[in-house]
Amino acid sequence: MRIKRILLGARTSINDFGTGYSSLGVIKTLPIDMIKIGKSFIDSLSDPADQDLLKAIIGIGKSPGLQVIVEGVEEEQLINMLLEYNCQFAQGYLFGKPRPSEGFEKLLSGQQRIV
Repeated sequence: MRIKRILLGARTSINDFGTGYSSLGVIKTLPIDMIKIGKSFIDSLSDPADQDLLKAIIGIGKSPGLQVIVEGVEEEQLINMLLEYNCQFAQGYLFGKPRPSEGFEKLLSGQQRIV
């Protein structure tokens, strides 16, 4: 199953992993490629217990070989923490705000830069 999805270029992810109906069991049973950790897990990282929780979730996601993406990254100092926790993927306003499709097309074609 996994080989066919890669050949077709389709990838699956679980958004806001650790919240709502997502559970640890799904990373074993569903054919997923990545998990996206929701912003709620990075909102209070001044607390060492919350840092430990984020580190554990990243480790759990990476243990079966999944890509782990942290959502809601707005501060550059968080990037260093994520790299220290072995998480190489992040998304959020630090990298760019949502934009209309025309602006996105210009960005992809190199006609516009992220500011």
